[in-house]
Amino acid sequence: MSCRLLEQTERTIQKHRLISSDELTLVALSGGADSVALLLALKELGFKVEALHCNFHLRGEESDRDELFVRQLCEANGITLSVTHFHTTDYADNHKISIEMAARELRYNWFAEMLAEKGAGCIAVAHHKQDQAETLLLNLLRGTGMRGLAGMQYRNGNIIRPMLDCTKVQITDFLNHRHQSWVEDSTNQQRDALRNRIRLNIIPRLLDINPQAVEHIAHTAEIIQESIPIYEKGLRNLAESNLAESNLMESNLMESTLAENCQGADNTNPSGNSERAFMVSTLTELHEALRHCHFTSTQEENIFTANNGAIIESATHRLLKNRCHFILQDKSCTTQLKDTEMNTINASELGKMKKGVSYFDSDKICHPVTIRPIMNGDRMKPFGMNGSRLVSDILTDLKMNKFDKEHQQVAVDAKGNILCIVGVRSSNLCRITDSTKTILTISYVTQHS
Repeated sequence: MSCRLLEQTERTIQKHRLISSDELTLVALSGGADSVALLLALKELGFKVEALHCNFHLRGEESDRDELFVRQLCEANGITLSVTHFHTTDYADNHKISIEMAARELRYNWFAEMLAEKGAGCIAVAHHKQDQAETLLLNLLRGTGMRGLAGMQYRNGNIIRPMLDCTKVQITDFLNHRHQSWVEDSTNQQRDALRNRIRLNIIPRLLDINPQAVEHIAHTAEIIQESIPIYEKGLRNLAESNLAESNLMESNLMESTLAENCQGADNTNPSGNSERAFMVSTLTELHEALRHCHFTSTQEENIFTANNGAIIESATHRLLKNRCHFILQDKSCTTQLKDTEMNTINASELGKMKKGVSYFDSDKICHPVTIRPIMNGDRMKPFGMNGSRLVSDILTDLKMNKFDKEHQQVAVDAKGNILCIVGVRSSNLCRITDSTKTILTISYVTQHS
């Protein structure tokens, strides 16, 4: 019985190619039963291991007790240990995030530092089969797509989970057989956290209904994980079909298919633009395109069924429904207003007029001329028309989306009259004639340099 943990852990490592025999593996060691079993199991299996312990100073003397325990454990087993201390509450307050999120950020940031410092291949964490079942249920309760139902991965970047196929019983049997103690985290019994309520309330009831419930839920997560590549291939094929049916060229936005949106784990834009256009035909496709952008399932449903021009915001992004496609804007990449230039030339120097440049009789203008963003209610008299029109209507006629409108600028004279929408449309004011002596040109620098 005591060897089942070792056998299962070794099978999982080999099946998913988690650890190379010659590389150093860092083990996240809290002092609880799971992490203690993981550390000792990897050592018994012959892997090179060192331990990492975080003291978050959240549980008073209990936190210090845990640190002392892991120090003694590693010393007794000849295992190198690295310990760090965090002021977790202060970090959470300063960054305006929850204690749980603060602890996670601090832990994984330090893990990344230790990987580089130690030259290690990976960091092993002690999640097991019941943790997997809890994660799937947690994601299901919060509302999730396919990847949420896949639960935790055996490998996620440099983080590996060698015991993900092991049961809690195998873990405790392994430790008891070796007369190895561990420490208990008292917060695991607090029912305020949703995961704890699932562990303490839901899982036992499911086991009453079916003693194999945890096994079956975890197995379902594994099946879905193996189905993800097939799922992604179908999405790519659908995205390519959609792209063939629609021309996504609009303004200066980068063309992007759904498949491209789904490739990067950080969902970054390789062109460096803060905006991206894409088309989807189903809510599932939209969910996949936005899966790293912190939109809720309700927000995704609302934007999918919304009217043209609707904007919905998450903590990190804004999403605009623009006719047949969507435009995603990264809030962290603030789009700067374009630089403009105004030049004065003699009328005799005027050559061929250029697109994107507005020309005026400088002597007829009430100077100075200023450049500013468009404002609600702005009106101008477009060149070639007798009456005035709202600037917003002019831009709408040009099929300019709301995000582009936010970055559009106008040139205004000293009386507040709009001379032009820079780079887009000139007004009827101060037109050049045969008697014009001095010409003022207004354009974006990128259009006329």
